[in-house]
Amino acid sequence: RGSSPQATFSQQRPPVQVVSGNYVMAKHRGVLNGVNFEFTGEVRHVWADAILQHMAQNQVVILNNLGYTESGQVLNCSSYEVARKVSQALKADKLIVYHGEKVAALNLPAWIGLSDDKYVWLSGSHGGKEAEEAVGVGEEVEARIDRASNPVNTSKRLEEITDSAGDSSVAELALAVRVCREGVPRTHLINAYTDGALFLELYTRDGLGTMVSRDLYEGMRAATVADLGPLSELLRPLEEAGTLIRRSLAELEEDITSFTVVQREGRLIGCCLLKKISEEVGEISAFVVHEEFRTEHRGDALLDYVEQRARNAGMKRLVLLTTRTGDWFTARGFTREGTAHLAEGVLPEERLTAIDPQRKSILFTKILDTGFCGPPGSRIGY
Repeated sequence: RGSSPQATFSQQRPPVQVVSGNYVMAKHRGVLNGVNFEFTGEVRHVWADAILQHMAQNQVVILNNLGYTESGQVLNCSSYEVARKVSQALKADKLIVYHGEKVAALNLPAWIGLSDDKYVWLSGSHGGKEAEEAVGVGEEVEARIDRASNPVNTSKRLEEITDSAGDSSVAELALAVRVCREGVPRTHLINAYTDGALFLELYTRDGLGTMVSRDLYEGMRAATVADLGPLSELLRPLEEAGTLIRRSLAELEEDITSFTVVQREGRLIGCCLLKKISEEVGEISAFVVHEEFRTEHRGDALLDYVEQRARNAGMKRLVLLTTRTGDWFTARGFTREGTAHLAEGVLPEERLTAIDPQRKSILFTKILDTGFCGPPGSRIGY
């Protein structure tokens, strides 16, 4: 039985389409200190629009270290510089960097915040050639990291590292820190010698290796009585819209120690109320991030922080009632249980009778994984 050429072609199409091209524009590095670098190049521009068009068609774009001049010459560029410039041009959410045994030997923590003074000596690395020259081997690097916690001028720390240029043992770490400082929300360092490392990073909540990021939990703390006024102002727009239940100042004051707030430059920009409603069950409510900051992953970080707080209080399950934001919480591990005031056996009887049936709120629940339990703000992140 015959078939059309079109059908045959469709059946033979590969499940994953991979494309490549001259998306990286470069220029000659030229002569430096009397050395002619010949066909060594520096990245000048990345054609982000073309790459994004392929990605929109579910195609995987492969880039290497080659860059192209306006006249079509092919130049050898630094892989570190290509990774840095491409991640910036694409406005990537995350850059994943493989590292070798020398970085693994540093025993880096699961999370490095950019405010961590212990790693500030990497903040001035310039990527590309300079990232490859941010060096130090074995005990020498570990000693430098230890010394970095002392109040020494950053430029001196960098000078100490680059003086021994020639080995690239911390180049991946330097790249991760710089990319994050230049706008990519987070970078992740994973060991190239760990079996299944990429899958563990992509398909497990906590990932694998070391995440470098802006301070995910910056400004998060338990609320105090001094926050009552700003907290009421933060909640008011959503209360007036009917998304949240109205709370008086007296009610807020009664629950104030159960609130987690996010403060930035003296201004409250987020909050969440966590109340224990039974021995092992906690309820999340009044979850708000100011609309000006909703594109900065503040909500994810706040939820992660509150979940840690719940674990430390002995809670094993979280519940929440919502009328509008169910999709957001579902994407973060919560399960829809149906109409809240009808959820017998899921909520304690006392809490069930307090629900207003006229709101027709939907109940969501989440079982807290117990693999990690530390103080709020110590987790890898989202």
